[in-house]
Amino acid sequence: MTTQARIHYTTSEAYIISAFPFVSERYPAKMTIKTGKCGRPSDDQAKGGATSRRFEALVVTALLLIAIIIRVIYILQYKNNTPCYLAPMMDSQYYDLWAQRVARGEGYGAKPFYMAPLYPYVLAGIYKIFGHNYGVVYVIQAVLGIGNLLMVYLIGRRIFGHWAGVVGMVLVMGYGPVMYLESKLLTETLSIAIGLGTIL
Repeated sequence: MTTQARIHYTTSEAYIISAFPFVSERYPAKMTIKTGKCGRPSDDQAKGGATSRRFEALVVTALLLIAIIIRVIYILQYKNNTPCYLAPMMDSQYYDLWAQRVARGEGYGAKPFYMAPLYPYVLAGIYKIFGHNYGVVYVIQAVLGIGNLLMVYLIGRRIFGHWAGVVGMVLVMGYGPVMYLESKLLTETLSIAIGLGTIL
């Protein structure tokens, strides 16, 4: 039995909106699929979907590996060639000192917050667990940056499809300031993650 169905693709999953004739007449079918009993996709259709999912996963994994390699190279270069690696300045220094006070149990102090408090408290948690180590913070933020890339892909895929998500990942990977800020004691990486997480 062959059934006309309107398909929407997200990840590589196919969501069949309807297989009923009166709906199909109003919303023209995008694709004809072969179905077995009870309108279920045939074995060939299921195998094709599985192959497509494997291909998409391979593409995304390859891009994430490239992003990881780039970040490892960047952090090593930053550590070996830039004094700022161990000497935060301006806002970074402010957050660093604030986080150290929180880690010691002193809190912010008597005055109202001068800047947003979430990041320095997260930073204080890292200091509490790993000690006052900037390298650990940069690595954690780099991992969070990789997670941000994946969320960009998932959002793009959900709205426009797999290749739109891939293009979004590539565009973010090519935007230098995003990776640059991952190696600074600044709020941007965490803020981006929270923003993407709320959309996702």
